[in-house]
Amino acid sequence: MKYKSGDVQRILGIPVETLRFFENKGLITPQRDINNNYRYFDTLDLNKIIAYKLYRSFEFSLEDSVHMVRCDNDTSLDMLNKQINTIESKFQYYQNLYERIQDVKKSFEHTKHLIGTYEIKERPELLLYDNQVNDQFEKDEKRIQTTKNWLEYLPFIHIAIHISKDTMVSNDDVHFGYALETKYQNVVQAVKNDLSEVYPSKKCIHTIVQSTNKNPLSTKTFAPIIDEMIKKGQTLEGDIIGWIINEEDLGDEKVRYFECWIPYID
Repeated sequence: MKYKSGDVQRILGIPVETLRFFENKGLITPQRDINNNYRYFDTLDLNKIIAYKLYRSFEFSLEDSVHMVRCDNDTSLDMLNKQINTIESKFQYYQNLYERIQDVKKSFEHTKHLIGTYEIKERPELLLYDNQVNDQFEKDEKRIQTTKNWLEYLPFIHIAIHISKDTMVSNDDVHFGYALETKYQNVVQAVKNDLSEVYPSKKCIHTIVQSTNKNPLSTKTFAPIIDEMIKKGQTLEGDIIGWIINEEDLGDEKVRYFECWIPYID
């Protein structure tokens, strides 16, 4: 059975331009009628196009899909193994992305019930990198390059705050940077250097604090929580680490919400 271009277009939903692409790539070899210059395709051509569409549905590239239809079995097997590895990597990425977006959702939910109160919870192990003190970014070349590297992995990093235990006593410095939960080991390996530090999992006061333009985030933001800890005989046991959840525009005021972890001992 012979088919004109228009027939193939109707049967397979393939535009004429795509048929020309297949022909130029040698995937199909229509016969040309010298009398009317029509191209005629046979059943084998149509089956090759269907095979091409199959490989495209496996997310092979245009070129690789054509090659899969035309190459020998050993080459096809090698290409299939490579594509399996590619899909496994994507699968792992989207699993991590799904988990990460669920965590972000939980952070937003915490703003409903952890403002002005807290819960006791184990803080996840974190890799922390500081690149800003108060409103001043660090500008040395190594930090600039490190910051660029961290920003390549934005779905998985927190925009972090960091207040050292000593700062709570001696000054009002707040450090900013990025935090990464170490369960994302592939990202840890990509960003870790001597400017970052691992903070092991630790029992913490887990809370949400707010700041505004009139009352920016500072060590004073945590004074009510520290006072409450002292009343209960608890002692700050390490640095305060947290991250921004959101900035809410309320018209006259912008309110920022931070999820914070305050380590302590009884």
